[in-house]
Amino acid sequence: MSNIRIYQLAKELGVSPKSLQIAACNLGFDVRSHMNSLDAAQADALRKTVCAPPSRVVRDERGVIVGAAPARGPKILGFIKVPTRTKTRRDAGRRSAPKPTVQIGRASLRDAREAKVRNKNYRNAARGRTARNRRRLRANHTAAMRPENRVLKINGSIRIDALAHAMATTAAQVIGTGWRLGLTHLRPQQRVDAAAARTLAEAFDWGIVDVGFNEAVFVRSAGEMTLDRRAPVVTVMGHVDHGKTSLLDAVRNTRVAQGEAGGITQHIGASRLVRESGDIIFIDTPGHEAWAAMRGRGAAATDIVVLVVAADDGVMPTTVEAIAHARSADVPVVVAINKMDAPGADAGRVKQQLMAHDLVAEEFGGDTSFCELSALTGDGVEALLETLTLTAEMMDLRAPQEGRARGTVLEGRIRKGHGPTCTLLVQAGTLRVGDILVAGGAWGKVRRLLDDQGKPVECAGPSTPVTVIGLDAPARAGEPAVVVRDDAAARRIHEHRIVRARLSMAPSNLVRMDEYLRNRDAKVLPIIIKAGVAGSIEALAHVLDGLDVGDVSVDIVRTGLGAVTEGDVKLAAACGAVVLGFNVKSDRKAEAAARGSGVAIETRRVVYELADAVQQRMMTLLDPVFEERPLGTLVVRQVFNVTKTGTVAGGRVTDGALGQGAQVRVVREGAVLFEGELGSLRVHKNDVARVGVGRECGVTVAGFGAFAEGDRIEAYERVQVVADGSRQAGS
Repeated sequence: MSNIRIYQLAKELGVSPKSLQIAACNLGFDVRSHMNSLDAAQADALRKTVCAPPSRVVRDERGVIVGAAPARGPKILGFIKVPTRTKTRRDAGRRSAPKPTVQIGRASLRDAREAKVRNKNYRNAARGRTARNRRRLRANHTAAMRPENRVLKINGSIRIDALAHAMATTAAQVIGTGWRLGLTHLRPQQRVDAAAARTLAEAFDWGIVDVGFNEAVFVRSAGEMTLDRRAPVVTVMGHVDHGKTSLLDAVRNTRVAQGEAGGITQHIGASRLVRESGDIIFIDTPGHEAWAAMRGRGAAATDIVVLVVAADDGVMPTTVEAIAHARSADVPVVVAINKMDAPGADAGRVKQQLMAHDLVAEEFGGDTSFCELSALTGDGVEALLETLTLTAEMMDLRAPQEGRARGTVLEGRIRKGHGPTCTLLVQAGTLRVGDILVAGGAWGKVRRLLDDQGKPVECAGPSTPVTVIGLDAPARAGEPAVVVRDDAAARRIHEHRIVRARLSMAPSNLVRMDEYLRNRDAKVLPIIIKAGVAGSIEALAHVLDGLDVGDVSVDIVRTGLGAVTEGDVKLAAACGAVVLGFNVKSDRKAEAAARGSGVAIETRRVVYELADAVQQRMMTLLDPVFEERPLGTLVVRQVFNVTKTGTVAGGRVTDGALGQGAQVRVVREGAVLFEGELGSLRVHKNDVARVGVGRECGVTVAGFGAFAEGDRIEAYERVQVVADGSRQAGS
């Protein structure tokens, strides 16, 4: 019979392997684990010991044996130690070695305790993290299905990618939806306002709630009060040198045009004309192409546009642009055909040209009023004023006289002795001295009010242009101006507008590699602009951006109002910029600093003169361009080998002349064999400096000697083409 293991015999007898192992040890068997094998005799001995017949019986009440009682187990007198297999460990000696005693300070003990607490908290948090996340996601998913929870709160604006993430979709899907809804040119990092975000969210069954700052809470309008008649605001527009300012001089009996630099208006001017039939407010806008934005602001703040066209010049590009501004502002246009006294004046031609732009005269069945006049002689000016008064009466212009003022900034500047000022056109309410005014990014308490004549006034009603003194900074032209209740409201509105402007102007930090490689070697001319009027800075920046001088561009480092200061010169010296002063001067300290640091200061009174000066400086940054100018040609007739000299080509100069050190190329049958420098030049073994046409000579070319009869040696020089068009000899 084969051997059997301890655990197999224990399974057969229905006992545990441990108890069977103890029984085997009691019988004297050498058993150390349940995997030991037993022979047949040992197995039978264990079976007899474990399965011994019962020594007790069970009897009934009559004493008859009815069954056997279960046998008692062996009486355990004690336990003996069972030998087990010893496990060896390679590092037993290292672990048993005593650890060296280390002195630990209080700081180290504190750090150890804190680390122990952190580890314990981390383990405790890690145990419930998975289950907690499952519960949270399940709760969020359940809540998201409720219609009342599908609403997003934004602070004025939101980025496209953030909006997509909040709606559990992708930015590409949101951008595609925007294209279908008419919101084109969207990017994932682009911020959209609350209205655009609401349009996009509604397409995904989401709602948008704008919880951002609301200026309407702090800015109360003039209110629904009694509307009184107000004077019309008339903006005079047209091409440069068509007589806009001269027309206003004829109306006001002034000589403003004579004092303007270059004879062109370079800022917005506002004035009030007092008449018995009713006052008229005139706004004069520049006609030069640089002031397109300024003309747009003038048209937006007006009631009637007077389009001045010279009878001897006709419709010009700026005239067409003025018509577009008037149509975008939805205001009526009155055409004033000026310079009727000039030779070659033709009013009919002007009317025909304007008909191409949908300005049809009343005499031809249209609705546009035309007035023929001469600002120089004054003929027709009164008829123009009567037309403006009649047009204003038909429009029935009204505005509330009471309540807080509201208006539009026409110009902002820094005036000596007054500080930051702004020209403001009041459109509703009444502006008084002492009011708290917020004009764009500037605010302050109104300390003084000056009318169009420079006289102080205490208040200004609707359709009144005034100069406001007391703001903390020059206001930007075209910005809305409102009166608020106190300093706290003005400060909050001011901070909100600064943050909003900063977010709108913040550039993206992501730069594409191709753009970086393309702009890495670009040439840039840094510019610092100082001007007397805020609108002039905008116009000058527009002109400079439009300059096209090769691959050279303009980088406007800083803009500001007032004279050129020493700080501007220091900044220009640090970044290598040019300081531009438009209708301003530089103080003595700035001039001394400029001479010491070599900074260029360009001051002009006319915009195109300043643009020409910048263009000349941009040309100096262009890479030099070289052209080849032919000097002469020699035809090889015979080749000589001269000792210590090498191969000499003898021939005749057919055109031009050859000179020592000239650049030459060797041409054979139309193919260029070699280009290099002319070596020696000899006539009858005599070195000469120059050989003219028709003479024979011998020449050598440095680095080349494989001449053949019939070769042509062409001499030339490289000429550098300078930016201004002149040429100078180069290498």
